[in-house]
Amino acid sequence: MKSGKPLYVAFLWHMHQPWYLWNREGEASMPWARLHALKDYYDMPKLAVDIGIPVTFNYVPSLLKQIELMAEGKCSDPYWKVLSLEMDDMDESQLNLVITQFFNVNYANYIKVSPRYSELYAKRGKTYSWRMFSPQDIRDLQVHFLLAWFGESLKEHPEVKRLIIKDENYTIEEKHFLIDVANQRIKEIIPYLKSIWSEGRVALTFSPYYHPILPLLCDVSLAKAANPTASLPRKPFVYPADAVRHIEQGIEYFEEKFGKKPAGMWPPEGSVADEILSILINAGVEYSFTDEDILRKSIE
Repeated sequence: MKSGKPLYVAFLWHMHQPWYLWNREGEASMPWARLHALKDYYDMPKLAVDIGIPVTFNYVPSLLKQIELMAEGKCSDPYWKVLSLEMDDMDESQLNLVITQFFNVNYANYIKVSPRYSELYAKRGKTYSWRMFSPQDIRDLQVHFLLAWFGESLKEHPEVKRLIIKDENYTIEEKHFLIDVANQRIKEIIPYLKSIWSEGRVALTFSPYYHPILPLLCDVSLAKAANPTASLPRKPFVYPADAVRHIEQGIEYFEEKFGKKPAGMWPPEGSVADEILSILINAGVEYSFTDEDILRKSIE
């Protein structure tokens, strides 16, 4: 039954990965910021722009910083390092990483549809022994893993299409071509976001710089407001200045990279409190978000 009243829906996509750079050598502990950058952080905005749907993308500044460092060649991770190696150049731990982690993709969408990927998956079986693999096996596995993490726009590249169809017996040169394609895509993400935001084709919002739970950072006793039975640390943890700094630093990063200030902010995990909203107002944030359950509990 038609009511005659329009339904206004706002779509918000929250893009976040933890800060994986735990040392000063540019070594990330995990690969997920890079892999999701290849698959999602360019393609999802591009899809929205191509279709013409006005949506909002929230990017955590520390995620963008990791992408920036990757683009500059200042950030790597164990997965990315081992992709460029041949079997004879790997130590045992690297070979174990390849045969255990490079099948970590959606089975139905990537392994099952590829005869070669399926063959390698069956060869690994339950033994997880790299000694059963030849140098060609390892290279084909590296390529299939990388292709599985390519976004759809990268798969439209004619040479990438050809290599997907080829499916097996990849050369060293073909593997390094795909690595170059991936590196180039990483470099394109932040400039692309800047372009489509400046043109008004999408909206970008931010989160506090390192994605902290703001109420707990401001005053850990605020946990009692959400859960009266919560156990709290014996020593009070009250650092509202840190909450302020995370918000200010997030705004500063957006202004530096995109040339303008974000109007909205997604609070990490949707966590809000009156104290946090006051900080946002003082920082010039015009709007924020949370979820229905928090809203319900706030107005009951």
